[in-house]
Amino acid sequence: MMAFLTQRSRSAHRQPRQDLLTRIVDWLAGARERSRQRRALAALSEDQLRDIGLSRSDVAAEGTKPFWRA
Repeated sequence: MMAFLTQRSRSAHRQPRQDLLTRIVDWLAGARERSRQRRALAALSEDQLRDIGLSRSDVAAEGTKPFWRA
């Protein structure tokens, strides 16, 4: 019985740390994806940008955002 209580209290203590770690990993993955999308957007030609309704200045404005800003 004592081993069960000790193990349970340890896992309850780890949960907030695991949640935090999960949130950090998810945030980093999102930041990396935004960075990848901004590079892909910058690589589009003028014709491709026109097709999706963007201008080169729109792309420049998006490209100057820091990676952590959505």
